[in-house]
Amino acid sequence: MCKKIKVRIKKNTIIAALIIFAALYSSGCSSEKNTLLSISYHNLTAHYNAYYYARNGIRSVESEILKNHKDDYDHFLPVYPPLDTTFTKQFEETLNDVVKKTSLAIVNHGNSKWVDDSYDLLGLARLYTGEFESAIETFKWVNKNSKDGNMRHLSLIHLCRTFVEYGELNNAEAVSDFLEKEDLNKRNLKKLYLTRAYLYQELEDLDKMVYNLSLVVPLLKKKEGSAKIYFIIGQIYQHLGFQGEAFNNYRKCLANNPTYELSFFAKLNMAQVTELSNTSDVKRVRKYFKKLVTDAKNIEFQDKIYYEMGEFELKQGNVDLAFENYTLSVQNSISNQRQKGLSYLRMGQVNYDSLRNFEKAQSYYDSTIQVMPNTFEYYEEVVKRKDVLDRFVTKLKTIQLQDSLLALSRLDTAELSATFINQVKSRIENEKKEIASKKTDAGDNTVTNTFQTQGINTSSLTWYFTNPSAISLGQNEFKKTWGGRPLEDDWRRSSKSAAIVSRSNPGSSISAEEESKPTVVSEDQLIASEVASMIKNVPFSKEDKESALAKIEEAYYQLGKIYHLELHEADNAITNYRTFLSRFPESEFEPEVLYTLYLILKEKEDPQYISYENQLKQEHPNSTYTRLIVNPNYALESSVELGELRQLYAKAYEQFDNGNFGSARILISEALASYDENEFYASFRLLDILITGKSEDLALYKNRLRAFIENYPDSDVTTFAKTLLEKAENFEQGIERAMQARFIMFTQDEHYFVILVNTNDEGILTKLTVKVDSVNREIFQDQNLKTGILDFEEGWRMIVVSELNSKSTAVDFYDKILPQINLPAELRTVKFHNFIITKDNFDILYNSKDLDAYLKFFNESY
Repeated sequence: MCKKIKVRIKKNTIIAALIIFAALYSSGCSSEKNTLLSISYHNLTAHYNAYYYARNGIRSVESEILKNHKDDYDHFLPVYPPLDTTFTKQFEETLNDVVKKTSLAIVNHGNSKWVDDSYDLLGLARLYTGEFESAIETFKWVNKNSKDGNMRHLSLIHLCRTFVEYGELNNAEAVSDFLEKEDLNKRNLKKLYLTRAYLYQELEDLDKMVYNLSLVVPLLKKKEGSAKIYFIIGQIYQHLGFQGEAFNNYRKCLANNPTYELSFFAKLNMAQVTELSNTSDVKRVRKYFKKLVTDAKNIEFQDKIYYEMGEFELKQGNVDLAFENYTLSVQNSISNQRQKGLSYLRMGQVNYDSLRNFEKAQSYYDSTIQVMPNTFEYYEEVVKRKDVLDRFVTKLKTIQLQDSLLALSRLDTAELSATFINQVKSRIENEKKEIASKKTDAGDNTVTNTFQTQGINTSSLTWYFTNPSAISLGQNEFKKTWGGRPLEDDWRRSSKSAAIVSRSNPGSSISAEEESKPTVVSEDQLIASEVASMIKNVPFSKEDKESALAKIEEAYYQLGKIYHLELHEADNAITNYRTFLSRFPESEFEPEVLYTLYLILKEKEDPQYISYENQLKQEHPNSTYTRLIVNPNYALESSVELGELRQLYAKAYEQFDNGNFGSARILISEALASYDENEFYASFRLLDILITGKSEDLALYKNRLRAFIENYPDSDVTTFAKTLLEKAENFEQGIERAMQARFIMFTQDEHYFVILVNTNDEGILTKLTVKVDSVNREIFQDQNLKTGILDFEEGWRMIVVSELNSKSTAVDFYDKILPQINLPAELRTVKFHNFIITKDNFDILYNSKDLDAYLKFFNESY
């Protein structure tokens, strides 16, 4: 009976609903009517049609934004995932549909209570597409026109969020301050606290950020992300140094159902903020870290765990143990390049900031740049510091290298050879042991005692004087270049070059198969080749020694500037500069170095600054640096005069450039007479000397240049004057050589074919010589030709093909061989000449070095 009554009632309810729906449909279609039925109809239709689907669209986009965001636990987690309009562009269709649906609700159901809500969704759609201005206007409209106080509050919260995303943080603060005075419901209050925390995160106001997060967590349920908020609060307290508060919030994070990743980092950070009162606490934390790193579930986080272990040990002052853990972090950072970069960076920072070991710091900074993504927030700062350290280490190594070379140059030939031989043997033995060890690990204990040139690994050699290309080519290449020369005094002397070194055996026939076989070099040959290459780098001649000392001088000077101005190492700068002055007392950099020492020591209130002041005044009275000491306002006062002098100099130079030497000299005299002597004087005097060079005797020009260099050793233009003098002397020598060089044509004399190349690169020379040999064998195999390499003059090498028996044979050879030689890529930007020459003319050319004269003779005669 009861069942029948229930069924009847249910049927009557359905029928009643249908009747009501029909009535609503017939009487409530117009959104203009304000009858109960009309409003009910439009509320129902707007809510469960357009608004419902629009709201679902917004939620789906927000869900995808949250899902796509990858938290970076090295920084404060963001309250909201940062809005990336490039990413949200993929949801353009969904967001456009939201706009369409909300527009339908607004237009077709204008008298419903869901119009304000639809406008709010419309504003969110504009926000997520990056149309910030449209979103702002939409939220403002809701606040101004809505009669629902809760809806106005919600629109203002969304307006505040939009201002933050748009970068208008002042406007966002103004909206936030207004809402703080309003009476909000619980739902809006949660959103307000989160939005305010997001705003203060952007403003980097951690106090206000943590205050708002602390207000919101009691209002959140576990599924609403309370674990993440507790974690962020823990991060802030940890950053501010409140370890106990940080620990408590990390623990609350764990109690609120965090994700596994969030749980892991909460546990990791708890170890960092654990209060340590005694040794047992330290052991407990180490045990805790060990448990984390051995947990199979944490394998993907091992790099992060080891990094945090390194940070923990560093706080305890255990630098070596810290570095062990940073290294383990690097080794376990398989795919996380950012973490690998952070570990390298931390080791670089410790060496730079704490240990002041700049050489080691450079290697770690270099490794950091190799792996660190360029999106890293401090990337530019890291690059700048690496640049400083690169220059520092380069100068340091220059000093070490050149000092080592100079020390070796003082040994006799036998002692030098023995030193190098022992060094090479030691390296080879170490390589053998390494190879044997690797083969043992692979189950192969066989170690060969022969080396194939392609198989020798030279990339890891650290001996300064090793030439990798020479080693790789082995003794075979040594013989190709130098022939069978014994190790003896003056074995490389260019005077031996009159006899062409044989490079190939024209009488032998080498098959293509034999040619393609890898060259096998014995251990003794490899050692001999490498030692020969190492000896080449030792500066035996006076010129080479002077060059080495010049490199050391410049390196010390630059090293001092880096210490002083970039590394801010005053004590190291002082030590470096004092060493510089003791080794190079007549350096062109001496005035600047003395002045820098004067400034550093005076700033340190060290009375020794007086000695450098006196030295500067006595030895360099006319130096700009001396004038700066005597008159601290010198730079300011002279700047006005310098401006006037620059204008006068520009006019004088213009006259000189146009050939009006008389007018130029009048302007020069005016300048020298009208102004006290200053740093610009030298420029005017050098310009006057240039006029001498253009209009008067060469000898007078050279004498005036020498006097200028002696009188103005510290001037900025003195280096240019030295270059001018060198060119003048070379020009004069060239005239003398040209007068001595008398090339004669004997058509039946033996000729040479010569390729003169402006390079010292043995690899390039070898490639080119091999090409010449190849053409000889293919086209001229019956000519019994020989090929060799000779030094010509600095920077130039000769490839010489000899024994062309007459002019006609040589011309025929010249015409045929050139089209056959395809230049290697390396030579396409290198200067070179090719020509044929008789044996007698070759001797004249080699002694006079007058290439221009011979090339003119060649063009006229051949």
